[in-house]
Amino acid sequence: MVMGSPDRILLIRLSSVGDLVLAAPVAERLRSVYPQSRITWLVDSGYESLASLFTAVDEVAVFEHLARHRGPSGIGRLAQELGKFELVVDLQHKLRSAVLCSILNPQRKLSLVKRRGVELLRAMMGRDTVLREPHQAIRNLLVLEKYMPGGVDPDDGLEGVTVPKVRLSQELAVVVRTEFKERFGHRPIVGIVPDSRHYTKAWPYGHLQVLVNMCIEQGFGVVLLGGLDGSAGADFVSRSFSHEHLLTIQGEDLEHLAARISACSILVSPDSGPAHMAGVLGIPTLVLFGPTSAERWKPMGDRVEVMSMGLGCSPCSNHGSNSCPLGSVDCMSLLKPEQVFARLEKTLGNQFSQEPE
Repeated sequence: MVMGSPDRILLIRLSSVGDLVLAAPVAERLRSVYPQSRITWLVDSGYESLASLFTAVDEVAVFEHLARHRGPSGIGRLAQELGKFELVVDLQHKLRSAVLCSILNPQRKLSLVKRRGVELLRAMMGRDTVLREPHQAIRNLLVLEKYMPGGVDPDDGLEGVTVPKVRLSQELAVVVRTEFKERFGHRPIVGIVPDSRHYTKAWPYGHLQVLVNMCIEQGFGVVLLGGLDGSAGADFVSRSFSHEHLLTIQGEDLEHLAARISACSILVSPDSGPAHMAGVLGIPTLVLFGPTSAERWKPMGDRVEVMSMGLGCSPCSNHGSNSCPLGSVDCMSLLKPEQVFARLEKTLGNQFSQEPE
């Protein structure tokens, strides 16, 4: 049964990039059910520019958990700053978000319970069960179903999830597109994400090097998209090439990263935050999956393609890890640059053949 329309709704998903994007359909659903409510999204510092991109969100609040909101007194301070909410949707459901919810004491609180009982103990021991289905966006939306049913049917899969709407700064978009045009002319632009947060999810740097060379030889412009704190993969590849058609971008915030991605003709990425951003931005995206489950983590969007070796040992992890259980990372290393380039060429060919002259 749908509850009465709340004046203010707080959505809590603090990090990280991919998780925030997969939480955005919840904001979209809340907006459709409660069009007059004011929706605030609480995120960790550094993620506010990403949460602000979603049109369903009215305002973004920042949890400065390493500074002014640190510890119990800091969480109390944050609660005072946030004020009263009739509905809180906690998709983080960790200790600090639970403490905050308790202090806020909303009329209704909905939480994503990730694990219970034995599964919680397994997770605490680092042996959590690898999950496949349902997709994480569906898991998030199911939190709302008891009080606002009809938003999602797990049997429909990811196709039944409404891709959240995004608003990009047109001024920033023009600046980026102008920069790319001056650098690459009218060449197709291949954006490549060289790294992922976890080692096992990253594609081997040698493969990246070969792919970049193949793209340049084919006449494509290549943009290596590193993170705010830099990218070892981007550094490795850029040291190997000194070419006018290769551009390395690092150290920019998430709003600038979104603008860069939106100016690319296609994005090639491991299972990563930028891949999820590309999906909702409507950019053709090739996502290289290995240790994690594409059934659970495939980026949203109808222009997303998954490439995977489909080995029997995959998936072996919910989020990736710092080492392969078998010591090989074959799930990523056996996916060859020639295979990725062939799919990339086919996708680009289809894209440009469908564009009006």
